[in-house]
Amino acid sequence: MPNRSSQKMPAAARPAFDQVANLFDPFCEQYLNSEYADLCHELAAALSRKQPSPLLRGRPQIWACAIVYALGTVNFLFDKSAEPHISAEGLCEAFGVKKSSVANKAKLIRDMFDMCQMDPEWCLPSLVDQNPMIWTLEVNGLLVDIRDMPLEVQEIAFEKGLIPYIPESSQDSEEDIAGSIETEIDSGMEELSYEERQFHAEAEYAESILMSAMGDMEASIEAVARALQIMPDYPPAVLTMGSIEYLRGREEGGRTLFRVLLSLPDETGDLWEIIDEAGDFLIQDKRYAEALEHYEAAICRFPDRANFFQGLSCSASHAGLFDKAVAASRKALELEPGRQDLTNDLGWSLFEAGLIEEAEELLLRAVAQDPSDELARENLRVCQNELSRRKATGRQLKML
Repeated sequence: MPNRSSQKMPAAARPAFDQVANLFDPFCEQYLNSEYADLCHELAAALSRKQPSPLLRGRPQIWACAIVYALGTVNFLFDKSAEPHISAEGLCEAFGVKKSSVANKAKLIRDMFDMCQMDPEWCLPSLVDQNPMIWTLEVNGLLVDIRDMPLEVQEIAFEKGLIPYIPESSQDSEEDIAGSIETEIDSGMEELSYEERQFHAEAEYAESILMSAMGDMEASIEAVARALQIMPDYPPAVLTMGSIEYLRGREEGGRTLFRVLLSLPDETGDLWEIIDEAGDFLIQDKRYAEALEHYEAAICRFPDRANFFQGLSCSASHAGLFDKAVAASRKALELEPGRQDLTNDLGWSLFEAGLIEEAEELLLRAVAQDPSDELARENLRVCQNELSRRKATGRQLKML
């Protein structure tokens, strides 16, 4: 936990820091907890040490709120299932500031410190045990949960400062997230190279697809578990087992596995496509709030992927956040302006947001790009019907 007495900063920044920091304790005492209060003080001190400190310009209330907002994004504060929880709107209301101003400042803070969801440096102490980014390390070319490794390996990782502490036990690997998955790799696999492990993991995964096609779901799941036993970071198996956990009603297990996908190295093959598939699963399973968080975390990792903004827009639309959906659709089309499906998506997002005339313009363009797209044509028909209805209503009102 941060030590406030160690918060050093230039003397010129101290008054601005104090103005901001004095707002944290009463707010956190009422709405959050002492863990958040300590992290807020630590982040405010880090901002004060910047040259020049951004805290020297702007209202203290906005900076204080933005600091909580940034840390809340890292620690899932806005997730209704989180404890503590507060909505973004409620947070801004408590500080008496506008959400748009706070969101801009929070993004500035996150960019300044390269913060993302589950960021180990800014994770709440109480969430450390649940944070795969803290415990996932590379051992002999493989990404593993260090808590599932022998005690000697954990001690080495701790001595090198790679983990915050040595777990009290060598973990309940047999009661792990995936239930039937054993986290230790068979002794026959220990001497194989990374490429050989991948080959065997792919073979097991292919077996799972075959068993699924034959209707033997139990054998299919067992094959996925073997693939993960051989290669715990094999993305297709992580995605599949995470989906299975959700479908079995073990949401925390599914959520953790999907977060593992977000912690894999950028060079992992087909990573962003598989992350997108995970988000699509959440949408199809009507878990819109989780899909929103998933795509926001994905965008933090891959800010230039139009598909993630497309997924964010879809999630927001289902959640009734139409302005957010429009903004995400605009960004997706900005990244890949030639994509007809993104043009159609933006048109429909605008329609749902009530911007009917602009929606018609985009949907006309989508149909022109691909006249065979039945969805785009149907969206255009619905949009034009609504325009006609509004015009007719306007004429009736003029006659009264």
